[in-house]
Amino acid sequence: MRSSTTITRTRIGIVSHVMWYVSVGDSDVVSCYAFFAFELGLHEHCRQKHADRYCVPCKRMFQNWNNLDHHHRSTLHRGRTVACPMRGCDKAFVSSAALIHHLESGGCVSRVDRHTVNRIVERLDRQNIITNPARVIAGGTNAHPPTIVDQWATEYAWNGSAYECYLCHRTFRTLPALNQHLRSPTHDDKMYRCPHNLYGCGAEFVALSAFCQHVESGNCGVCRFRGEVDRVLEGLSSRMKRLRMG
Repeated sequence: MRSSTTITRTRIGIVSHVMWYVSVGDSDVVSCYAFFAFELGLHEHCRQKHADRYCVPCKRMFQNWNNLDHHHRSTLHRGRTVACPMRGCDKAFVSSAALIHHLESGGCVSRVDRHTVNRIVERLDRQNIITNPARVIAGGTNAHPPTIVDQWATEYAWNGSAYECYLCHRTFRTLPALNQHLRSPTHDDKMYRCPHNLYGCGAEFVALSAFCQHVESGNCGVCRFRGEVDRVLEGLSSRMKRLRMG
């Protein structure tokens, strides 16, 4: 798909608005050519005729609804109201997904990482609402949580031209880059799933933050049952607080 939006002002004060879209497949070809004496007229035109891709408060046009939706979910329109529950961390985020990603990344002062998050969720989600027991390393909710052993590569990973991952054989220019790859969730099991019994799509995710982002996107039927998912996330937040107090 190719798209273009042009809004210009001529020397005689007429505001022009030219928008055209060339699509392939089953998508429709959209075109719009309009001229206005004042910017207010242009604004009203975009608000009424292009509501699926026009942000009214920002007076900004987007290529499609998806881009507009991401814009509406940004900090420009949503305040950072989700505070990190960890002691000593004063950061706040626009969504639960952003908070979970903050914790999973290991960037929080609490030094919580994705392994800690996964273990806590495994204990909380005893009915396997969002976790797949077949993918949980511990072998189910009744088993003891696994001991996470860090993994890293050494100079032996050099194959003569680059540093090679022994799991996926992807190559990296430097050893730190390879180790960053090994410590990422790239090779983790997809222990999170969008629940079919809550009208979800069954998609699987490596990280809890990715699943939360999926729910928050509103593109899946599970968004109608966010209460069930939110209860698991509230339990995670409470457990995190007790973890730091203990």
